[in-house]
Amino acid sequence: MKKSLLLTTFVILSQLLIAQDWAPINVTEKFCYEADTVGKISHVLFVNAMEETENGTIAHMNKTCVPYEDGYGSLYLFNQQQFLLDTYLINDDEWIFQDTLQLPIDEYLTFKIIPKAEVNQSWDFTDNITATVTSKVEIEVLGETDSVKVIQLSNEDSFTLTKNHGILDWNGDFELIGIEGRDLGQLVPNFGGMFAKITAGDVVCFHNGEWLADEQVTGWDEHCRYDIEEVSRYEDSIVINAYVRSNIEYNWKGKQPKITKGMQELVFYRDHISEVFPNDTLLVSSYATEGIVISTLGTHKWSGQKKTQLTFIDEWDMPYSMFHHNEGLYSNELYSVEEYILYEQSVDYGFIEYSNSGFEWGGYKTLVGIVDNGVTTGTIYPIDMFVGMEDIESPISFNVYPSPAKEVIYLSTKEKGGLNWQIFDVSGKQMKFGKSQSNDGETKINIGNLPKGVYILQLEINDLVARRKFIKY
Repeated sequence: MKKSLLLTTFVILSQLLIAQDWAPINVTEKFCYEADTVGKISHVLFVNAMEETENGTIAHMNKTCVPYEDGYGSLYLFNQQQFLLDTYLINDDEWIFQDTLQLPIDEYLTFKIIPKAEVNQSWDFTDNITATVTSKVEIEVLGETDSVKVIQLSNEDSFTLTKNHGILDWNGDFELIGIEGRDLGQLVPNFGGMFAKITAGDVVCFHNGEWLADEQVTGWDEHCRYDIEEVSRYEDSIVINAYVRSNIEYNWKGKQPKITKGMQELVFYRDHISEVFPNDTLLVSSYATEGIVISTLGTHKWSGQKKTQLTFIDEWDMPYSMFHHNEGLYSNELYSVEEYILYEQSVDYGFIEYSNSGFEWGGYKTLVGIVDNGVTTGTIYPIDMFVGMEDIESPISFNVYPSPAKEVIYLSTKEKGGLNWQIFDVSGKQMKFGKSQSNDGETKINIGNLPKGVYILQLEINDLVARRKFIKY
């Protein structure tokens, strides 16, 4: 075990000290490629595990999701290898890339690259195919000068290898446009880049709705306006304080419209879904949904990039496995069926669209307009649209202070009776909990052992639940 750890560490440090030195990929960074759509990241390649074997150190690549048409309809195949397959073995100066899944749609099951081969040098790339270095020049790669080799294959395919940036082009199908870890070129937008253009003084408008089929089709339609008063950005959350106006109309007989107003605190959290890469797949399981997330990148109609996540809900046994008994490995196949959740975020404006669809239910939330630094785009709901408004009230009136706090916080409420409290971190993990009597005055809660960050205090009393945010420094 110690030998394996030392060897792995040596490999990593060696690659760091000598840049890539013609290595097609390294273990410390993530490589962003475009395919089909120019200027959009479609695949991200990186090493997610390493192991030592009797043949040397093997690096395992991340898997991806690909659309697949088999004549019966559109499918998604996930747990697929990238164009550099799913593992590679470094043996002296030879890099042997291998497909351990052995799927029938693969072009190559294995191939070999000799990164330091010179011009006119040839080798066996794979069965009956020879690779030859045809040229070596210096060009600009992602804003940096680098040496580049063109490697021609005997089947008329080719690829381009750089000294310091890995594979630059793979047969014209994949082109390197960014490297995560060096902040070069185009990178995948993550949670930290969301809501970049939302600032105090902006106005954001949404059109929301929901329907449910029961004895009659029921549902509601809402126009909502947010006047932004404050935006606070933290490592794991973004907090927006806004004056909210809402006009809800119900589409069943006898139900009166409801119009409300008031200050609200909106908290958006960094999570495993917000950080997912394009065409990556993510198994999710939570109180809200269970399924598989497929992420893609596109362009928002107003500006900037948008990140789309499509979640197929696992209630109808739609994922199934194609097992390869010899290796004990498998890939999974997923049908695009009725039940799904679509979620989109914009790098500039954060949340822009949500929709879900099922057998007898559905809902949506769509960004329809924004006033950004005085410039209006889309549809802005006028204030006089919201008349006869009721104030938004919390089900429980309570305070948490101080915030930020270092060692203790205090909880106070005028509600009577026994109360339960819980503290959650930004991922939803319970960190502390307790009980007390509200008529005992303030409840003192020790938070000295919590890491620095943003937390949610949840209070339950008399069958009512309310939450407040606080910051530990």
